[in-house]
Amino acid sequence: DIDPDLLSYTICINTLANSKLQGSAQKAEDLLRILEKASLDGDSSLLPDVKCYNSVLHAWATSDEKIATKKILQLLKEMKDLREGSGRLDLVPDSVSCTSIISSMTRRGDKESSTLRKEMMSLVESNNVIETDAGLQNALLLAHLNSSTSSALEADKVLRKMVEDSINNPNKIKPVSPCICFFHSLL
Repeated sequence: DIDPDLLSYTICINTLANSKLQGSAQKAEDLLRILEKASLDGDSSLLPDVKCYNSVLHAWATSDEKIATKKILQLLKEMKDLREGSGRLDLVPDSVSCTSIISSMTRRGDKESSTLRKEMMSLVESNNVIETDAGLQNALLLAHLNSSTSSALEADKVLRKMVEDSINNPNKIKPVSPCICFFHSLL
């Protein structure tokens, strides 16, 4: 009798997260809940890791379902509660999750999405725990440029940080050559 292990579940969650089919985000979350229940019932080998949570965050961020923003907020709160309550310091959204959440919330544009986008931007910009990459920096830059409340100065800060990071960390972040559209948007 062969039972699926954490890797098997993670692969399934990831596949659902990337499928973008109707209902796939909920199915990914359902698999996460199965892992949570199994680990609570004593199977520590099925304790969901940060990859599982981030994949479900990504699934909801790319979902067109109306409940997506609420689901993201709920999952982020659960991760925070687990981090603070049980010392699971690994449960921090990664750059892929943050990028997909910020990009998705920028596209949606409703009030709730705008609030979540601002929270994520603030979390990323004030927190050295989340490693930024060029994709996340571009998402932050576009979010500032598309926001009615952000200023061009905030976008300029992100752009300057992109260039600075690519100079200071050339092995970690590929050199950034912002396109002319970014400079025109700043004007």
